[in-house]
Amino acid sequence: MEDKVRDFYEENFQDSDEVTEWLVGGEVMMKDALNNDIVLGQTYGYSQRSNGVVMVTIGEAVKFNEGSSVTLKVLYKGKTLYNNHLKNTDIPKSGKVSVISNTLFKLSDTDLLSFSGFEEEE
Repeated sequence: MEDKVRDFYEENFQDSDEVTEWLVGGEVMMKDALNNDIVLGQTYGYSQRSNGVVMVTIGEAVKFNEGSSVTLKVLYKGKTLYNNHLKNTDIPKSGKVSVISNTLFKLSDTDLLSFSGFEEEE
């Protein structure tokens, strides 16, 4: 698998200035939205917005995937309409999601303490 991933990156990103993945010691390293290395085991979040509905997902990075995505073990998923308070929503049955790495923001322990303000979905 490592040879296949290495070949893919050498083929597609060798001369690119926009490379966000690096091969370090045979391991694929990816960059988050602030161009910091993503660290497996750390907590990251991202949000999506469509037609006024905002979805927020927070999870632990557990795996680098081929391409530029990272698998997160979902710890929290919430939604809101426009600027209302987030309400909990169901975590996917698999408990995981794959996300493009440069959409992720690392969350600190301080950030994670703010979960007490989330409301249950009615």
